[in-house]
Amino acid sequence: MDLQLDLLDNSHDFLNNALFYYNKANLDDGHEEGQADLETKLFWKTGFILLVQSLELILKETLRRTSDVFVYENIDAPFSSDSKTISFQKSVQRLLNLKINFISTEQKDFILNCAEIRNQFIHYKVKYNSVDIKKKFCKLVEMYSIIHKKATKEKIKIWKDNEYYYKDCLKKAKDFYVFRGLEFNKKELEIFKKEISDMQEFNYCYDKKGNYFERIKYGDKRDFLYMDFKYCPHCAAKLSEYHLKMCSHEACSKCGKQLIFCGCAKGMVHIDLEVNDDDI
Repeated sequence: MDLQLDLLDNSHDFLNNALFYYNKANLDDGHEEGQADLETKLFWKTGFILLVQSLELILKETLRRTSDVFVYENIDAPFSSDSKTISFQKSVQRLLNLKINFISTEQKDFILNCAEIRNQFIHYKVKYNSVDIKKKFCKLVEMYSIIHKKATKEKIKIWKDNEYYYKDCLKKAKDFYVFRGLEFNKKELEIFKKEISDMQEFNYCYDKKGNYFERIKYGDKRDFLYMDFKYCPHCAAKLSEYHLKMCSHEACSKCGKQLIFCGCAKGMVHIDLEVNDDDI
């Protein structure tokens, strides 16, 4: 069976494979240490390399559509036996020389920075943060979309299984925050922070008979569900903070089981523990 891919087809193929690894690396959306195994962490490296390669090819396709010779180092003898295509960095500069304002200086710097990260992944020691690499990944997908539209006016061939992840990248390129290892858009983060603040007011539970018992904070010495994580792996409460409502990792101080399942608590309430002078 024969297979022939032109520059654009090849670029689409690299993009789709990058999105495939993006999905693999996004398991549980966990960015805290210990929440992802080595294999999952490596997916980011592979996906990023493939994504930068797809961008390099769309840049060369943009040059080729101006003239075939522009994708070669030596434009005076482009089709000789020892001819070489231009490097990533040179393709960016040549594109800027031929198409003024095709991309901005800021976009150029970002693209070259990503190319340098790709080179480090391949040729040097590798060290990266999952939050930083995901932000760059999503921004790079957005950049690819912009360049592809300007260069071809054609639709990007996204595999059906990748359509969600492609749209997810475009969305996160514009609105993406990580708080306590979890991902949010701006509106979601504001709601989440308010929920955390509100739940700190509820320091006691009460049972069916109206008896009160203390809530156990995350990491408390009585917290048998504590897993030595900086934040609760279910609700992201930090150490010495009350869990969010319905968190499966909150322990019950009355029976010593999981509060969400034990049935001891009918509700939660705030009890002012401050002692007034009048009470003494």
